[in-house]
Amino acid sequence: MRVIKSLCLFGGLAWMISACFESPEYPNTPKIAFEGVSFREVNGSDSLTLSMSFQDGDGDLGLDANDPRYQAAPYNSYTYAIKNGSPGGFDKGIVPFRIADDDTQALGLDRIDFIRPTTQNQGILLTDKALDDPAYYATMPADIYPNTCTTYHFDSVYVLESDNLIDETFTVKRRIAIQGDNLLKVEGRFVVERNPTSFNIEVDFEYLLKTDQNPNGEWTSYDWTRDSEAKTCAPSFDGRFPVLTQDDGSLDGIIRYHMVSEGFVGIFGMSTQLRLTIKIRDRALNESNTIVTPPFTLAEIRR
Repeated sequence: MRVIKSLCLFGGLAWMISACFESPEYPNTPKIAFEGVSFREVNGSDSLTLSMSFQDGDGDLGLDANDPRYQAAPYNSYTYAIKNGSPGGFDKGIVPFRIADDDTQALGLDRIDFIRPTTQNQGILLTDKALDDPAYYATMPADIYPNTCTTYHFDSVYVLESDNLIDETFTVKRRIAIQGDNLLKVEGRFVVERNPTSFNIEVDFEYLLKTDQNPNGEWTSYDWTRDSEAKTCAPSFDGRFPVLTQDDGSLDGIIRYHMVSEGFVGIFGMSTQLRLTIKIRDRALNESNTIVTPPFTLAEIRR
């Protein structure tokens, strides 16, 4: 299922410039309020647009996808797992970091995750290959949907050969001599967890499920990453909006967050009642209040 997310900002930056002499004072924790939601069918895809107003006291809103500062922890996309030496045992939450710009240029590296062991975590990086070991087969998530979408992630990472993070099951794609060691680029289907702070906007979907036993319906969560009847992998609608300003100080405005999918009508139809739950996060990881949209159907908000 093809899913596209985009963002438009209306009023926030222009308003801040026009009102810079009377800047309002807001708390540093962002605050949001629901403004509206609309639906369009464009070129065979469904487009859902969420509008919300925001206020923030220090203006530290936004994460630029291509800025290395916002690729490293705490904004990294995934954390990894390492075997811990006990039968079938592994530790999760291993945080990668990014190789510095100067080093990537000097070594001719692409920008990619670099993983090193810690005092607490010494062992082999965990991939789907460990499932061949009966002890790990018994403890690891099964390699079936939805784990194939959410837990097992094909990726490339860099490790130092002397750190002993890999074994013969890994594919080494590149070997670079560096300071008496070897920097290895390795590929595999790693066991990962998505890092929620890699996003700065979270959007959860619910639909009103009506049954013969409950004709009034019950609000039921729909998780785009794991609830597909066709068992196809799709991303959630959590995402990033870009840096809104380079200046410090209070900021407010309107965010319009566009969500495009081929699945809105196919999954929910035009008459199923839906509602969205939304929150945003600033770069200091302060979370806004959570807002819930009024119930709506796609037919009601169609434009």
